[in-house]
Amino acid sequence: MSDESAHIRARLERRFDEIALSRMAGLPVMNRALEVAALGFEPFGADRLGILLTPWFLNLVILPGEAGERASGEKITRALPAGRVEFIVTRDEELGPLLMCSLFSPVFEFADQQAALDAAGAALAEIRRPAEEAGAGKARARAVSRRAFLRGGAEGAA
Repeated sequence: MSDESAHIRARLERRFDEIALSRMAGLPVMNRALEVAALGFEPFGADRLGILLTPWFLNLVILPGEAGERASGEKITRALPAGRVEFIVTRDEELGPLLMCSLFSPVFEFADQQAALDAAGAALAEIRRPAEEAGAGKARARAVSRRAFLRGGAEGAA
């Protein structure tokens, strides 16, 4: 992990902690068991790709290298290794433009911080996998869940 990625994660966490304590404070969408955390944000072409966990959402986030004149609320589709993903443009007065794709909102299904971090890490790993690999994994999972499960193992599943 680069120093720049660590710096970006720290900026995101600090900013969204501020938002949690101000605009979001007291709202019923907050899961009080969760804290703000940023994962990833390593270079992805000219952009930075990562996951942002807050007490009110878990989002896939791109920090665009080139934001252009995109308006907040505008939808944009980006090609990622796992496939094409639709993001919504958001502009923060301190962070600038962010492309957000909601994975969970609200986040009440997570009992604690570790469960949310585990889901975030799994989502980030999955989005970085090429679509062909992800599709093959799903096909194997279906075969195991239908045939192999009934047979007591993965042998003979196809």
